[in-house]
Amino acid sequence: MKIRVGYSPDPDDVFMFHALVAGKVAAGAGLLKSRRWAWPLGLAVVGIDIALALLSFPGSIFRLLFDAAVVYLLLRPAVRERFGQR
Repeated sequence: MKIRVGYSPDPDDVFMFHALVAGKVAAGAGLLKSRRWAWPLGLAVVGIDIALALLSFPGSIFRLLFDAAVVYLLLRPAVRERFGQR
């Protein structure tokens, strides 16, 4: 039995993926705890994810729809008020 290990030819892709996931986890944890810093972090991470999804548009339509829903929810007046945003 052979075990093959795959890798990305571009290490920047892996770094970017891990940074994006870390940002999403941190923002999610902060949003659940109603931390004031989590709201701008969440918008920034989703904005970066939208920009990356637009680069591979036809195959990432569901990702774009999910990100658009997150942006919509974060920009609702009640959510903005809860995190002290105007």
